[in-house]
Amino acid sequence: MISARNRIATWLFVLSSGWGFACATAAEPAKPISTAAIQAALARADFDEATKLATQLIAEHPGQLLPLQIRARINVDREQFAAAVPDLEAATKLNPVADLINYLGTIRYQAGQLPESLADFDRAIKLDPKLEAGHWQRGIVYYDLGQWENGRKQFEQYQGVDDNDVENVVWRAMCMARDPKLGWAKAAGDLWKVKHDRRVPLMVVAELFADKATEADVLKAVDEGKPGEGELLSRRFYAHLYLGLYHEVRGNKAEALKHLELAAGKYKLPGYMAEVARVHVGLMKK
Repeated sequence: MISARNRIATWLFVLSSGWGFACATAAEPAKPISTAAIQAALARADFDEATKLATQLIAEHPGQLLPLQIRARINVDREQFAAAVPDLEAATKLNPVADLINYLGTIRYQAGQLPESLADFDRAIKLDPKLEAGHWQRGIVYYDLGQWENGRKQFEQYQGVDDNDVENVVWRAMCMARDPKLGWAKAAGDLWKVKHDRRVPLMVVAELFADKATEADVLKAVDEGKPGEGELLSRRFYAHLYLGLYHEVRGNKAEALKHLELAAGKYKLPGYMAEVARVHVGLMKK
């Protein structure tokens, strides 16, 4: 696992080398922008100072993309997602390209701004239709907004991108289960087959959603084969994430919260799906 400090420092090094976001325009400021002081602050793990310096950089280079990206990314890596949104909004106005708008959508989701996240995803896809088929993030936000038919269709598109992903199969089933026109029996009976998803215990999770395994089976699979520390953390994360989502779909709120809080906390893995667990905890508590 890479520390937040090292992730930011590495990212800033790339920025200082002139790369920036993949969507950065060629119109960079004439005056060179140095991120050395910010990198030094991050090396000391002084995130407040790094944010302060990034704010000064924005003031010194008004209307420029790079300083906004820097402060936004510092806040993202500190998991201050709502704080990152205004800078990313400003960045998309300066450079309204699909990749940056799509990235804003992912950060809005993690900030709990679900309708706005969906609007960003839709806008990005309109600009770059090639994004649509693989856009599983849009499928998740459809699900969370109760747009289950749209969610199902999105995950069905993704199946053409990767047909060996238990997560996609399960999210499609969840959309079907919550759709009043379909329901759990239809979802479990129409669960797509996956040949082999190597992430333990996801193959057993698929059986759970097909009504062919139990929660005990999922948890038993976590400890099989004496996994190392890193592998065990990954297994526990996926087990509790999808046990939580399973209980959420089945209407067992207390059990769902128990498992999702473990996935978002004690067994959290770096990445988007841990934030999905956290967002679901927040939605359920509302």
